[in-house]
Amino acid sequence: MHRVTKLPQLGSLAPVASLIVFASLVASSAALPSPAVATEPVAAWAPATHWAPAGKWRGEWISGTNGHRGPLRASIRQTPAGDYRAVFAGRFAKVIPFVYSTRLTPTPWPGQYTSVKRLPLVGTYRMSATVTPGHFEATFQGRKDQGVFRLDRR
Repeated sequence: MHRVTKLPQLGSLAPVASLIVFASLVASSAALPSPAVATEPVAAWAPATHWAPAGKWRGEWISGTNGHRGPLRASIRQTPAGDYRAVFAGRFAKVIPFVYSTRLTPTPWPGQYTSVKRLPLVGTYRMSATVTPGHFEATFQGRKDQGVFRLDRR
């Protein structure tokens, strides 16, 4: 079992997000054929639609503050404005259900999204998410809790 460590403040995640995107591009480019032997052009990275979070997701949330965890589902759709409406549903303490919706706003980095929402009892809830074609991983931070969401596409 692995523990979630204390996460950096949301404002400091931009450089980390840049490094994650850069590292994933470097790792994926290592598998590409060299231009001298390629018979067709190879895209530098996947089209934006492959980074989009729209769809159904399933996984878990984990608190980095107290180690609590639980199941989590998400249904995400794109809005006409170009951002995404996400509805998260899960359970706390194995029996207490919760549901909340939020807006995911794309950042300048492919596959990176942010959200800020005021929730009752939790205060301002901030999330920074990284989306790949099959995985959604986000850090969250509320008034008294912080942790991660780890979801896979259904």
